[in-house]
Amino acid sequence: TAEERVAVTPEFELSIRNVCGERWVRLAEPLPDEWRTSFGDICKRLHLVHVDGASTCGDWAMVAAVLSSPKVVIEERLEPLEDVDRGLFNAFMNGPHFSELTSETVDRMAPVLNPTPPLESAKLLGRRALLGGASIFGAG
Repeated sequence: TAEERVAVTPEFELSIRNVCGERWVRLAEPLPDEWRTSFGDICKRLHLVHVDGASTCGDWAMVAAVLSSPKVVIEERLEPLEDVDRGLFNAFMNGPHFSELTSETVDRMAPVLNPTPPLESAKLLGRRALLGGASIFGAG
């Protein structure tokens, strides 16, 4: 299975691309006294990586296995896309690196984070803004 293939691979690299840049991460087995959180917790509990159905992928089982992997991020690099303003890249990609996140951070932050996928959050925000504008226009 895909989970077994991820489990027997001691280390691998991923490229995660979003609208502003690309994040390269190297995942590996956690050490016995590991302080970093798992990549699975980064994806599933903190919702920092989301893959939607519109993405082109040939092996969804493998994607699901990687997104729930117990491996940890041991190395990470961020690069802006060529056509993205550096300021926008810095604002969008600002924050802790995945390789710096601890299990304690996940336990503290997970309960207060919104699990709604980014596209759905943007649509909801747009609807709220439209309704808010309409109510002001109607009252005015």
